[in-house]
Amino acid sequence: SIVPPPVFELPNLQILAAFGNELTALPAQIHNLTRLRFLNLSNNQLRTLPPEVGDLTGLTDLRLTHNDLETLPAEAGGLVSVTLMHLTHNRLTVLPPEMGYWTSMTELSVASNRLQALPIELGLLTILSRLDMEHNAISVPPAEVVARGPADVVDF
Repeated sequence: SIVPPPVFELPNLQILAAFGNELTALPAQIHNLTRLRFLNLSNNQLRTLPPEVGDLTGLTDLRLTHNDLETLPAEAGGLVSVTLMHLTHNRLTVLPPEMGYWTSMTELSVASNRLQALPIELGLLTILSRLDMEHNAISVPPAEVVARGPADVVDF
C-alpha cells in the first residue's frame, strides 16, 4: 500500500505520521510537502525511498525504524536540516557518503542493520551527540573507539 495521494496536496503539512500501515512505497510526490518537519514511516515495509525525499530540506525529524530499507538514495544528502534520524531495524548495508551534509544532526540511530562500516563523512557531523550503531557487523571504527562515545567515533 502507499500513502494516499491527497496527502501530497497539503501544502502546509508539517507532521506526517504513517506508522504501522504496511506501506511498501513512498511516492515521488513527497517532494510537494515543502513544509514537512516530522516524518514517521516506521513499522512499514519500505524497501527504498524515492530520490525526491532529498527535497525535504526543512525536515528535522525522520523516523524509519522497522522497515526493509537496504539503501538510502544519494539525494538524502539534501536533508540538511535533519537533527534526528532513526533507521534501526532495517537492512542497510551502507550509509551514503552524502550523509556528510547532515551537519545539523544531533542524534543518529542505525542499530540492528547490516552495516559493516561507517562512512568517513560521519566525521563532518560535528554536533552529533548520540550515535547508536549496536547490532551491526561494524568493524571500522573498532569497538573500543565506539565504546568511548560519539566524539571519539567522529575523531576516528
